[in-house]
Amino acid sequence: MQRRLVDEGSRQEKEEVERLARGFSGSHLARGNLTAMPFPEVLAQLSRWKSGGALLLRRDKVKKIIYVNAGYPAFIKSNLLSECLGQVMVRERMISQADCDLSIRRMQETKRQQGTLLIEMGIISPHNLHYALQLQLEAKLYDVFGWTQGDYQFNPKADQPQAAVQLEHTPAMLILEGVRRAWSPDRLKAALGRHLPLVVGPHPDPLQRLQDLDLNPAESALAATLDGTRTLQEVLDKAGWTFAAMAVAYALLAAQVVEARPPGTRTTAAPPPLHPTARPEDAATRAVSVPVFNPPPLKRTSSQTAVPAAAPPAALAGPPPLRSESRLPPPARTPSSAALPATPAPPAPKSNAGVNGGDRERVESLSRRVREMRKQNYFEMLGISKNASADEVRKAYFSQAKDFHPDKHFGTGAEIKTLADQIYSMLSTAYETLADSRDREDYVKGLHTGVKSGVSDEVGRILQAESRFQKGEGFMKKKDWARAHQAFKEAVDLYPDEGEFHSYLGWALHQTNPSEDTVSKQAQAHLEEGLRLNPRHDRGYLFLGWLHKALGRRGEAEAQFEKAIQCNPDCAEALRELRLLSEQRELGGRGGKRG
Repeated sequence: MQRRLVDEGSRQEKEEVERLARGFSGSHLARGNLTAMPFPEVLAQLSRWKSGGALLLRRDKVKKIIYVNAGYPAFIKSNLLSECLGQVMVRERMISQADCDLSIRRMQETKRQQGTLLIEMGIISPHNLHYALQLQLEAKLYDVFGWTQGDYQFNPKADQPQAAVQLEHTPAMLILEGVRRAWSPDRLKAALGRHLPLVVGPHPDPLQRLQDLDLNPAESALAATLDGTRTLQEVLDKAGWTFAAMAVAYALLAAQVVEARPPGTRTTAAPPPLHPTARPEDAATRAVSVPVFNPPPLKRTSSQTAVPAAAPPAALAGPPPLRSESRLPPPARTPSSAALPATPAPPAPKSNAGVNGGDRERVESLSRRVREMRKQNYFEMLGISKNASADEVRKAYFSQAKDFHPDKHFGTGAEIKTLADQIYSMLSTAYETLADSRDREDYVKGLHTGVKSGVSDEVGRILQAESRFQKGEGFMKKKDWARAHQAFKEAVDLYPDEGEFHSYLGWALHQTNPSEDTVSKQAQAHLEEGLRLNPRHDRGYLFLGWLHKALGRRGEAEAQFEKAIQCNPDCAEALRELRLLSEQRELGGRGGKRG
């Protein structure tokens, strides 16, 4: 019965996980037992190391692989057939079991993706599909937090899969939500026990302290009491030892937003490990002695909150957490024509459309900010007077730095990450200089030289590359493909790590000579490289789909259009192309001419 309800893609994923699991061996791996170090602690440690690679988890016959990018869980694969997309949607009451069975039968007949078929059938919308794919990733991840035994292995050399939909939550948010969902009160009490006599206060490192969280008002109020003036015992006694209070305290300690230290001791930059067995075997990580605790699953809410030092409860307030019992109301059934609207093909795709539009605006905003900061001194950067007190310096820094913390721009392109990191670094340098009285005095004495803050060579290249990219967009709108290709090529040469640059270069190159086979191959290589660098760029999939379509590869084109709407449900061009392909398929089935 189960086999009838599972799509071919899930069976292929199971086989892939089994195959990859057999290859997890070698001295370069960090490994351990989940009884000694529970999964959340392992995940939190990878976050602190800013690790990239793949984490294999095994419990009996169950195997899962979590792909981590710079410490952020990005994607997960499982050998559990019960975690297939269709069954997740049935459990969430998004579709009926009959709908699921029908879509799987059509999958077997057409070899197409289940989500797109459900859209064509008028059962779900593109937004429902994106939401369901997120739920599927969460279901796979949340399951692991309940494991009390098993083992793990981490391979930092594993390749990242190209996934149009990825996990969208920061490690600290995962920690908090996982504790809420998967941990019992007894488990929390046991984990917090040895910290009860310790004073808990904000972590001294702003990178740790400013991590994004998702706290409701009551949780925010409790977090504000972890201000370095009370022991954990005192905080929990006052809170009545509620589950919510224990969960927040544990999660903040696990993520190192706060640290625990003996009463009367000064804050240290390297607090002791939270778990005595937190000792990975990987030589590259053995030198790191940092706490390990518990990180959990994801959240679909967009509001995120940083925890500043001794902040009032209102500063920590956020929307109520999304609980595991939340359900998306069954989507209204709409005819296929509504699910896949007919829209005219755009003459020249705009980069400021869909998901990517927000990214381009952020790049432009961050670029302007970097240029401004290059002309400013440290006081101007922080927006304070030269007579500002140390407390004013601290408040000004924390109010600005939280907007450029890595948690605010994870999952974005390389440009955004690098620019935001540069701004964060410049603000931090200004803060560290002005917060120290001696350094501040020396700095003020040297201000008359007129030397302004510089930027790294990498950021300088990004600023130049961005200028070339914008010129390319202008030429693209005019269909001046030769000059657009040259501008995008210059952008790629200056900053080859930005996937979007490669995608636009590939599309412009193809348009310079669409009928030339050599040009098409080069264009395809650039498009594929762009998606490798940024697998969440909807227009990259759209461009590649159009290229395949132009070359007569309808199946490959359809697969790329499907990925585009998985990334961005509002990608009207991809929806239009899928509708046209569907109409051509129906005509072919009735004896009409195939497109």
